[in-house]
Amino acid sequence: MERRERRRRDRLGGASGGARAGRFHREPRHADRRVPAGGDPHLVAVPRARAARRRWRDAAGCSRLVRVTAPRDLVATAIRDALRRAATDRGWTGADVAVDVERPADPGHGDYASTVALKLARPLRKSPREIAEEIRSRVATGDGIAAVEVAGHGFINVRLDTSWLARQVDDIVSAGTDFGRLDALKGQRIQVEFVSANPTGPLTLGNARVGPLGDVLSSLLAFAGASTTSRTAVRR
Repeated sequence: MERRERRRRDRLGGASGGARAGRFHREPRHADRRVPAGGDPHLVAVPRARAARRRWRDAAGCSRLVRVTAPRDLVATAIRDALRRAATDRGWTGADVAVDVERPADPGHGDYASTVALKLARPLRKSPREIAEEIRSRVATGDGIAAVEVAGHGFINVRLDTSWLARQVDDIVSAGTDFGRLDALKGQRIQVEFVSANPTGPLTLGNARVGPLGDVLSSLLAFAGASTTSRTAVRR
């Protein structure tokens, strides 16, 4: 009789039945571990800082998108355009190669150097120095590039215009905190989730590392134009 009564209580959701029901109807795992970053009182100052930065930018007249040409990109583009013109004028085929630009070990050889003429010697069946001379004569100087020289077996050495470099520094200084800001991710909404510290346990090295990394990643995405939201997952 007692055994039959115990079984009845189990079917009606008694102690043992409740335990079994809990296994099948419990809340989803980690359902309560995600805490919105907006609820953290320590992050209340973030929107205020962003608003202050926008007011400062408007007052200073700084452009939201600051474009500063990197010297390496300037030189590579100039040599690539000159190579394209030389290939058209001379009827070269197979001259579509990557233009590599490096800083020479000896500053006396210029600010940047390229070995693209050496790479084209075999496919074009010409002397590397001859190819380098054809490219050098077609490089446009004046807008950042002061001089172009051919050295050795076909190295193309480029010297930058110091006044152009000075203008780049002026643009960087005038941009202030907006220097490097992009709009590549404009219109995109990105949520960055990272682990927070355990409020009921000891702090670990992972807490000290992952938190700042997640915050920095969120800031970088926002600096590239994205609308970011930070969320922390509290581990127990």
